[in-house]
Amino acid sequence: NLGLSLGSLVDAWLRQFVKTKRVAFSAEEERPSKYLIESIRKSEEDIKAYLISRWKNKENVPNLIVKQLQEYWDTIEEKYFNHLADRMQLTSFHEIKQLGGFLSVRYGSGYNAEQQWFAVSAYNGTMRNTLTAMHEIMHIFFHKQWWNFCKNQGLSNNNIWDVKESMTVLLNLWFKNQVIDTDWGYD
Repeated sequence: NLGLSLGSLVDAWLRQFVKTKRVAFSAEEERPSKYLIESIRKSEEDIKAYLISRWKNKENVPNLIVKQLQEYWDTIEEKYFNHLADRMQLTSFHEIKQLGGFLSVRYGSGYNAEQQWFAVSAYNGTMRNTLTAMHEIMHIFFHKQWWNFCKNQGLSNNNIWDVKESMTVLLNLWFKNQVIDTDWGYD
């Protein structure tokens, strides 16, 4: 007994699968049975089939979401990056010419600072996704400008993570007239 519900394990597996398109399991010294291996493979196929069926005949929905998000983003992009550079004391944009933005079929979001992309959820509206994009972009530039600085000051990775998340609440002040939702970082 691991002390975890089956639902939480499946949820974590789904998030990992959608994010990386790969799944890795570890039971330390235990070896999975052939039945377990086949069950996992079958589950992966079921999940893929479910995701395909969920979006079948709805191809226009992601296009509409992206169009609305891009139209709104175009109205605030310059202001956002000016505030970002000023308030985060960025010495540069670290040779980033373009950030990749993805529309995800998961309910969450994310980013990859090294690969310079972020994701927003297809299940959120334009205003929420705009705030999410701002939040994730801010993380990317935190990694570029401040992560190593904090590390060199002796902060642990957990403390640096807390600083990174805490900074995103500044979006509430910078864009109080442009965004409806409130960014609280993470608890």
